[in-house]
Amino acid sequence: MVSHFSVLFTALCFSTSVAHAVLGENSAKIKEVEEVQLHSKSHTSAKAGCYTVHQIQLDGVMLKEFEDSTGVVFAVSWQGVKPPDLSVIFGSYFQEYKQEREKISPIKGQRHVNLQTSSLKVSSGGQMRNLHGFADVPKLVPACVNLETLN
Repeated sequence: MVSHFSVLFTALCFSTSVAHAVLGENSAKIKEVEEVQLHSKSHTSAKAGCYTVHQIQLDGVMLKEFEDSTGVVFAVSWQGVKPPDLSVIFGSYFQEYKQEREKISPIKGQRHVNLQTSSLKVSSGGQMRNLHGFADVPKLVPACVNLETLN
């Protein structure tokens, strides 16, 4: 039996067209690293008070990355027909996420997961072809940001 959440580990195709950031990393640093690149239909950025939102339209997925004023990504969200590659998006936090996720026993029919580790909060769910999620690193969230208004 394949768990619904095994889909979370499905990788997206990659290309050289758009640089992107990873949770807890500085976007300028990531732009120098060419090991991870996304197939992007479009990429827009908008300043929203004390942070910047990058929207990256992938093949069937809208990925948003939220950066503080120094360029460090403190949160990400996604919505679409499939999840993004969380091992890429979560960066150094992925192993911690994976270990905590493995502790949760799947419940038949349950599609929503909320988990919190010592340094990461993740909420994901949805139904087939309409998946969504949000992750943040609480210690990196600027004081001026209300997480409930992001997404």
